[in-house]
Amino acid sequence: MLALVTAASAGTLGALNGCAAFSTVEEARMQATDSTITSAVKAKLASDGDLQPAEIVVTAKEGVVTLKGRVKTDLARERAERDARETDGVRRVIDLVKVGDQP
Repeated sequence: MLALVTAASAGTLGALNGCAAFSTVEEARMQATDSTITSAVKAKLASDGDLQPAEIVVTAKEGVVTLKGRVKTDLARERAERDARETDGVRRVIDLVKVGDQP
């Protein structure tokens, strides 16, 4: 009976370890995807002639892109948000970009 319980426990631990490994693999995959999304958004901002990409910080987490920084016009802010939103893999955009000169 004790051998059966021990074997069952070992099987459960093996399954849990497998889940932990799966979780780590999935997290690594998501980080790679977020890195790809961040790079793609930055590239779009750089190719947009009306934007200064150095003014906007781009981060991505689980497909949610956050834009931070400051631009000169509302149009530039809207274009940055649109460029991010239209990038493959982006699920949502959080636009924290401010408009105008710093106070």
